[in-house]
Amino acid sequence: MIVDSIDALTLAEVNNVLPNQITIFGLTVQLMWQPIELKPQSEYECTPEHFYLNICDVAAYWVNPQLNQIIIERVDATINYTIVSTWLFGTVMAYLLQYHGYLVLHGSAVLISQQAVIFSGDSGAGKSTTAGALVKKGYPLLTDDVVVVKTLADGTMVLIPGPPKLKLWADALTLLEHDSNGLQPVVNKRDKYQFPTDNHEVKLYPIGRFYELNPDTIVKGISCDELFGIDKLHILIKNTYRYNMLKPLNQLSIHFKSCSKLSTQINVFQIRLLRDSQSMAKIIDLVENHTAKIN
Repeated sequence: MIVDSIDALTLAEVNNVLPNQITIFGLTVQLMWQPIELKPQSEYECTPEHFYLNICDVAAYWVNPQLNQIIIERVDATINYTIVSTWLFGTVMAYLLQYHGYLVLHGSAVLISQQAVIFSGDSGAGKSTTAGALVKKGYPLLTDDVVVVKTLADGTMVLIPGPPKLKLWADALTLLEHDSNGLQPVVNKRDKYQFPTDNHEVKLYPIGRFYELNPDTIVKGISCDELFGIDKLHILIKNTYRYNMLKPLNQLSIHFKSCSKLSTQINVFQIRLLRDSQSMAKIIDLVENHTAKIN
């Protein structure tokens, strides 16, 4: 079943429909569910004119950035919208957003004291788990996995919220006192699940803080260091989402300027911690104490 414009992305997932148009990360995108006529020989191709991604046994995606148009060719009709959206809302949209000059970082973010607080780090560092723990405490989720930053006319850099869900490993669900019953598995990640939340904010908010999480087997408990100057810039560049797409898009210069500007507007911290429930509690305390000091 294909329907016209859908404002709530979850409506498409619940009813298993294929929307012709969606608005996500502030961009309205036309979706076309049909065969891709001119496929590259490679599984991946990134140019200023188009983007192609082929995910084996799922779907192929072709992006026309000038028209904000994405063609999706599913392997078969059993591949539903939720499965397709795993790559649509990630790598595919990241290309389109970078093409339009947005700053796209890798992380999760929640709303604290009317500011976006971002958690970043390598895969498995605890970004989504930390965001989930804060959502459980009542702080609204802003985005998970893909962090999109827009510069307003007055120069303020704000975060554009993403879909109202987290991607959580089974052990993270246990830590947050949930289980995986009834949750949609993430197709390309064994024991990882999509965890929807009603505690979600959709407005634009300025970014206050950025935490890079670094699991460490040596450190006792948790350590937190605030970074300054070039170190702040380095952390933002390091945690860019799909950095490899910027060069073929001719966006490296714009990206560097955006990271430089953001680094002057926010506080950046580097956290080292053991991966356990006690460390998670300490991270939450640390974030809330920083909030109290700022307020």
